[in-house]
Amino acid sequence: MIRLRHASQIEGGEANEIILLNSHDGTSSHQVSPHNVRVVLIAPAACNTELQTITTNESIKEGFAAWKESLGGVILQPQEVAQAIRFAYEMPQNVCIRELMLASTNQPV
Repeated sequence: MIRLRHASQIEGGEANEIILLNSHDGTSSHQVSPHNVRVVLIAPAACNTELQTITTNESIKEGFAAWKESLGGVILQPQEVAQAIRFAYEMPQNVCIRELMLASTNQPV
């Protein structure tokens, strides 16, 4: 879970917040929406991060590389996920994007 606030609102008054989750059952938004807090489910598909480099299992590395190549070598970049999060965050406070599912165009979901 990630909680974001406008920096100008952290000191003093009520902060407009957005909570980003990778899974939820709606309970979170039910609990905090009366307090003007937005909850957004962010569901990125395969993304080009360091995660692929930390495994020592060669079979996993080779399998991922082969799968990525089957997609033409194109998967999400971290900056693209960040742009989507920023888009949801910069909506007016009265707008809540409940769910964002992201994938490269050529990746079946």
